[in-house]
Amino acid sequence: MKHLLVEYGNMLQGDNEFAILTAFRDEFSKKQNLSRNKILASKLKSEGYGYFYVDGYWVENKGKDNEVKVSEDSIFVINNDNKPEFFDLIIKLGKTYNQDGVFIKNKNGAIH
Repeated sequence: MKHLLVEYGNMLQGDNEFAILTAFRDEFSKKQNLSRNKILASKLKSEGYGYFYVDGYWVENKGKDNEVKVSEDSIFVINNDNKPEFFDLIIKLGKTYNQDGVFIKNKNGAIH
């Protein structure tokens, strides 16, 4: 566990790009959301990206009448090979799964 925490810390401070996203939506059942996340993970793997699951939290529809706080399984994606299409792919997948947002850290440390 200590090794994982050290690696995670290095990733946050280094020039590694990574993203956190999910296919979960509150309007789907747990079973449906798990299936959607499996498909999302499969797409990431087929594009050559490594990933692992993390516990996520989000407020869907923030500021609207149908705002809801959700806990969800999220996917931490690592761009180890510095593929230039990483940013665009993550944005596209977020839109595909009707996400309010995705978390992306680029090489320069900027968070999107």
